[in-house]
Amino acid sequence: MSKTIESLNNATSTFLEQHAKSTKDVGWSTPWRFKGEIPNQAKQGVYAFLNTDQEVVYIGVGASKGDGIYKGAGLGRRLGRVWKKHSTTPTDKNGVSLYEPTDRYKYLDSVITLALDPKEWYLAYALEYYLISELRPEKNKLGK
Repeated sequence: MSKTIESLNNATSTFLEQHAKSTKDVGWSTPWRFKGEIPNQAKQGVYAFLNTDQEVVYIGVGASKGDGIYKGAGLGRRLGRVWKKHSTTPTDKNGVSLYEPTDRYKYLDSVITLALDPKEWYLAYALEYYLISELRPEKNKLGK
């Protein structure tokens, strides 16, 4: 199967229609290219890494329950391990923070996220597995 954003959207819609009660306003973010805040960082859900051809190369889950002031901040907590402050230019001319992938993730062009209703956060794990089995991104290992 194709690994385009369109195929990701289609597979996500199929899953959510079958399993989620709240599908209103659930959708993938625009690509985040390491500038400013991570989309949906304070929420729980699923994320996808895109390469320079905008193909989905990895699908992951960020659904930690968190604690204290970070309750439910699964995506930001999980994705925070993937990049670091930009080494030569930490902010743009407007003071917006700039980041870059860590060495392990240099192949990344961008990241997209999908936040789930807080009452259905647990579906993130099933959605991740479903999307991996449907799209078979090159960096995911199904069943491991």
